[in-house]
Formats: sequence, C-alpha cells, structure tokens
Amino acid sequence: MRVLSSLVIVVVMMLVGGSAMAQDRTPDFEAYAGLERVADDLADQWRENHEAFERVSLLRERFPQVLSQTRGRYADLRQIVNLDDELFLPMLWALASDGPQMFGMDLQAFRAWRVGLIQGIRTYGDERAAPVLLRIAAGDPHGMARERAAAAVGALGEPEWIQALVEIAEEEAWIRPQIVTGLGDARRSQTAEYLLEVATRPGEEDETVRLAVRALGDWGNQWTWRTTEYDGIRGEWEKGRLQIIEVLVGMYLDSPRVLQVEILKSLQLNGAGLSAEAARGVAEREEGARGEALRELARRLDASPLD
Repeated sequence: MRVLSSLVIVVVMMLVGGSAMAQDRTPDFEAYAGLERVADDLADQWRENHEAFERVSLLRERFPQVLSQTRGRYADLRQIVNLDDELFLPMLWALASDGPQMFGMDLQAFRAWRVGLIQGIRTYGDERAAPVLLRIAAGDPHGMARERAAAAVGALGEPEWIQALVEIAEEEAWIRPQIVTGLGDARRSQTAEYLLEVATRPGEEDETVRLAVRALGDWGNQWTWRTTEYDGIRGEWEKGRLQIIEVLVGMYLDSPRVLQVEILKSLQLNGAGLSAEAARGVAEREEGARGEALRELARRLDASPLD
C-alpha cells in the first residue's frame, strides 16, 4: 500500500505541480550528443508545451523515493506515469542530458532511472531516439543500460540501425555480450545471420557464445513472430528459424552442458516440432552414443510444451 500511495502522490503532483524549470531560456539542445536531429522539435515543444518537461522533471525528482519502495533494482516508468505522446521528447532529452550529480541521485538510482527511460522510450517505436540509444549501447558504463539500449534500437527493426549495433559489437569485445543480448529483439534476417556467426565463431568467449544462442531463441520466438506486428516480414522468420535450428542441432553434441541447456531452450522457442525432426535427421548419420544423444534431444523436444 505504501508503494501504491507513493505512486499516486507522484502522479497527482505531476498533474498539478507548478513550474519545475524556468521557461525564459530554451536549452541548447544541439549541444547534447544524439539530439542534433531533434533539436528543433525539442525547442518547439519547450516553448509550446513546457508542462511535459515539468512532468519528467518532477518524475525524476521523485524517482529515488519510488525506487526505494520497490523490491527490485529497477522500476518500470509505465507503472508510474502514463507515457503519452507528449513525454517522448522530454524523456529523450533527459536520457541524453541527465547525470546523477544534477539531482542528487546515488549511482544505483541513477542507473535505474536511465534504464527506466530507455524502456519507456522504446514503447514509442520512434526512430528519432536511435542516435541517443546507440551512444548508450556503444559505451555506457552500466551493462544493463547498454543491453536495454541495444534492444530498443533493435526493436525498431530498421536494417541501418541493426547494422550500427553489429558494428559496435565488433569494435569492442567488452561491449559485445550486451549488444548480442539486445539483438534478440531485432527481428530481421541480418540479425539471425550475425548471431549465428557469433555463436559458431572460433575463439569467441564462452559467455558471448552462450548469450548469442540465447538471443537466437529470443529472435526466433514463434509466438512473437506470429503477432500482426511482423506480418510484412514473416518470411524472414520462416527462413531464419530453419537456419537457426540446423546450426543449433549441429552444435549440440560438441557443446558443454551449460550451452546445451541454452540450445535446447532456443530450439523450443524456434519450434520444438521442427527441431525434433532435425535432431532425428542428424541422429541417423551418427553412430553409438552420439546418435543416441541426438535421439534423446528429439524426445525432449517432442515432449516440450512450447510448441
């Protein structure tokens, strides 16, 4: 009840609160990296609908208190405030400009605030956010922020932005695990091809391989692909998941146990029935214990409830 009461207070204050920021001087939005393309839009909204910026400012001020009353390390902004269209640009500006020292947040609260902003901005599906999100994915010190930013960019579904994520992942090995994880939400054929390449790359870090296999399950999730959102590109899934199943079944026998667990999960998400059929086909070409291991994999896939 205390959490609910706090959230109600936040919403009420956001609706009736006074001016939290002076309106007499429009910020130099172009000075913030990633905002160059939307600087004019931000300036127009600052002058014409300053209340939206005030709402984000008040939410920011109250966020540490709200976070302290939740059980997790993060808080979903969608459960705190109605993310209507007018909040998109003010939230994007906050993501590009905020620092913990500006509002007295400790590091944990600041990281949670940024992750909350990223998740909130993702719901708009607005490509104007991509430059800011890519900068975060490419070098934010907080791994969860990098991962969620990559997922938000990938979810836009635009090949040019997905390619930008791939280039970021290839430039810096220390960033690659978070980018690979986020790419599971980038449901285009080029993503599946890249994740398969990472999963089978000689010398790749074991953890990155494991995350790539997991992301292939996210990418091929049949329940997600069957929503109307993907009607126009479902052919990419049909082709991509066949490639994924073939490669993952081929990897299974020679993978360590921890990776076999991830492979099984990904095969189930891409289609347990098709995966079982593929495993039996490979088993016919294997002898002894290897063939039996693949037949056991097929049996487990046949018994999967995820199909």
